[in-house]
Amino acid sequence: MAAPPSPGGGRSASAGWRRAWRVGAAYWLICHAGYLAVQIIALRINGFTVAPGSSAIGTLISMWVRWDAIGYVKIAEHGYPADPQPEFLRYDDSALPAWPPGYPLLIRVASWLLPGSPNLAALVVSNLAMLGLLVVLYRLVETELDATTAERTLLCLLVFPTAFFLAAAYSESVFLLLTVAALYCARRQRWWWAGGLAGAASSVRVAGVTIIVALALEYLRQRDFDWRRIRPDVLALGLVPSGLVAYMAYQWVRYDNPFMFSDAQKIWGRGPIVMPWRPLLDSLRDLNVVANTERAVINTIDLGLLAVALALLVLGLVGPWKLRRDQLFLLVAGALPLMIAILQPIGDPNGPPWQSMNRYVLACFPIFLIMARMARHRLVERLVVFAGLPLQAGHLILYLGGQWAG
Repeated sequence: MAAPPSPGGGRSASAGWRRAWRVGAAYWLICHAGYLAVQIIALRINGFTVAPGSSAIGTLISMWVRWDAIGYVKIAEHGYPADPQPEFLRYDDSALPAWPPGYPLLIRVASWLLPGSPNLAALVVSNLAMLGLLVVLYRLVETELDATTAERTLLCLLVFPTAFFLAAAYSESVFLLLTVAALYCARRQRWWWAGGLAGAASSVRVAGVTIIVALALEYLRQRDFDWRRIRPDVLALGLVPSGLVAYMAYQWVRYDNPFMFSDAQKIWGRGPIVMPWRPLLDSLRDLNVVANTERAVINTIDLGLLAVALALLVLGLVGPWKLRRDQLFLLVAGALPLMIAILQPIGDPNGPPWQSMNRYVLACFPIFLIMARMARHRLVERLVVFAGLPLQAGHLILYLGGQWAG
């Protein structure tokens, strides 16, 4: 069993980062070539109509800005609404406070620097973050395990059925980049960097604040859980909730309600935490293809990918592919945001209880590390690729056509 990585630098670290950039950039380019091919197929299937006043390029770009992505771009352009309706009965600007400002702020900055529409700026931010994620994730896994597993981890991530959300105008790639980078810095005892990156992650997604548990666990492990060895750098952990706290302070001043981000989610029927068997039973009842084929298919995919993610998390703890004890903080960092999604289901009677779970699972990045270890067996690797790619292509065609895909 390999020893935990130690903080270091020099030539080996520089060479490692150069290798990470080469591998990450190669996968990023191959992935985008695949997305281009699928978009051409989607245009053939769905047709292509340029709206009055729009250009063909603008229309092609807008195909990647659907559903939640429209909300992010609206916030970047116009900010949050002055007076959101308290009843939250319609899917309109009243729902915008549900989305934290981290990703929209990046879009706004990119809009100042780039010509073209905010849609283009949103895609540039997401895709640059996706490239950064592949590089940092490769480097993290390489230092924790080995280069072969690191490359397989990128493969398993990119063939996942909803991996295209990393390239769409969604916050997934930015959130994952900040999370993985924070964990990498923590592993190297660069605690102020880790706290700052994690704080930025909590400004992108509310669930990002849960990374404080993983960072605290790793901090204590590095000190053999001896409180006498705690140093002033432990204060860096206080930066973790800074992004969310800043947004709550803004909402307190603007709306006189620091929890407006939570109240705004009522439009999707998201309410208080419930026991997981309740949405599970509701989801199983929704597997009625006769009553509602579309909803049953969405439920089947959501439940299937959630089951896969939970099984892989368990395999990270027990069995031949389990992680070392000093690596368990990675599992914690990936599992806690997923647990929040499980315990706060959608209450909308018109949608599956765990709607978007196929996308939330994507943020549970340690499952791809476990999957990569299993993929050392050629049969498993082929199964992952040949099952994941068609599902992702199907999801992406639906998304590009304006249909719900996560």
